[in-house]
Amino acid sequence: MKNQRLALAAGLIFGLLAGLAYAWMINPVQYSRTVPGCLPEEYQQQYVSLIASAYAATGDLSRASLRLALLDLKDTSTALDQFSLQAKYDKTSFEQQALQQLASALQPALLTPEAQPTELPSGAGYQPIPATTAPEVMGNSLNLVEMQRVCDPELRSPMILFHIQDQSGAPLPGILIQVLWENGYNRFYTGLKPAPGSGYADFSMDDGYTYSVRVAGMPGQITDLQVEDCFTEKGQRYGSSWMLLLRQSP
Repeated sequence: MKNQRLALAAGLIFGLLAGLAYAWMINPVQYSRTVPGCLPEEYQQQYVSLIASAYAATGDLSRASLRLALLDLKDTSTALDQFSLQAKYDKTSFEQQALQQLASALQPALLTPEAQPTELPSGAGYQPIPATTAPEVMGNSLNLVEMQRVCDPELRSPMILFHIQDQSGAPLPGILIQVLWENGYNRFYTGLKPAPGSGYADFSMDDGYTYSVRVAGMPGQITDLQVEDCFTEKGQRYGSSWMLLLRQSP
């Protein structure tokens, strides 16, 4: 009787160990089609960084919001702020800026698209508006110091090229820019394309539209930017671009 009990106990222990070895080592559970909300916090941070990077590249806020909703975060804005703070220490500056850009975009707009600019009669120009319509930039406003039409066939498309600098001429990253046109607008930040410089940003224009630009900290707006005709030496037509240089006042 005693031997039978020992044999039964040994069999149970052996079966348990064999089952654990099979489940953990030979054929472990492989999760698939799970929701991002089940991820550990470390991987949730990586997931959010990928969402922010995709948003920085595409500007598709609705898709970014849908992807964030899969995390089932109690407070999306607070979580983004925390992830952005963590990115300051262990991620690249691009990831940090992308996270900040996404967090800002999910907040109520600092610059509303309903505030349509008044176009000048002809030619691109600068129209002063009350300084209270644009947020301050580190206590100093930005001034438009140069605006130039650019004919460069090497550019992939007609573009608005932004160069934003501090008082000494050093590039200023993280400056909010808003471009408005009929029935549409886009917002982005300087510094998301590190190769041209941390104070650089650009926007692709299309023929047939009139664009206006507002920059955080600039007490005014730049209006009536359009694609104009440029020609190669062989007479082939292509669209012009615009270069805008803004510098922080002393």
